[in-house]
Amino acid sequence: MPALLEGTLWKWGTIRYNRRHVELSAQALSYWHDSEKRGKPKTTSLAAINSIRLNEETQKGPQGLKLFSLSIRAREGLTNVELLFASEDCALLRRWQAALDAAMAQAVLPISYSELEKASALRLAVQAHVRHGWLWKKRDHLSGWNRRWFVLVRPSADAP
Repeated sequence: MPALLEGTLWKWGTIRYNRRHVELSAQALSYWHDSEKRGKPKTTSLAAINSIRLNEETQKGPQGLKLFSLSIRAREGLTNVELLFASEDCALLRRWQAALDAAMAQAVLPISYSELEKASALRLAVQAHVRHGWLWKKRDHLSGWNRRWFVLVRPSADAP
């Protein structure tokens, strides 16, 4: 499966930040210890991700670097995990956030959507947004609850 986005980011480990090669595909977010992708990658399915949050306030990183962070919360089995990736470049993390949003929107859109509806939903997913994540929703005439990916967007300047 070809990568939608890949590159090197700082990843928070147990006690410090470490450089990791990160790759986003249509189904998963994976990372390796180096860019040669040696060894088995650590992988998180896009379906397991519950929320993505960009922190635009800097924090102190290795060698005194000022880092912006991207927090990804997921559910792996019975365990909640948080992946914390960071970079000195906030615009780079915004690209990662937009790519994750677009990949997740593509992964969770129902098959019955036409290509035009999918394209509209993808454009919506990469707009500047306030919040996004999974919500449980229920239709009035149905008895079950369904997990759906929602994106709350800021109104554009030309909106009525």
